[in-house]
Amino acid sequence: MKQREDNKTLDMFGNIPDITVYMFYVETTDGECIEWRGLTLTKAKQMYAYTNACQPSNVVRSGWEALK
Repeated sequence: MKQREDNKTLDMFGNIPDITVYMFYVETTDGECIEWRGLTLTKAKQMYAYTNACQPSNVVRSGWEALK
């Protein structure tokens, strides 16, 4: 049996979900900044945790931030 077509979507009610992507960055001792963009929140946090756990000798700072 065929189901009825769904004619109601979220955008009809003004509830368009915001898609947020994240960036992870690493700054090295020679001033180079390396960025990974288009990450999910989970992946950005995993990269941050791994960098903190296995801190390379040439990394000055690292972090993640939300992009729109």
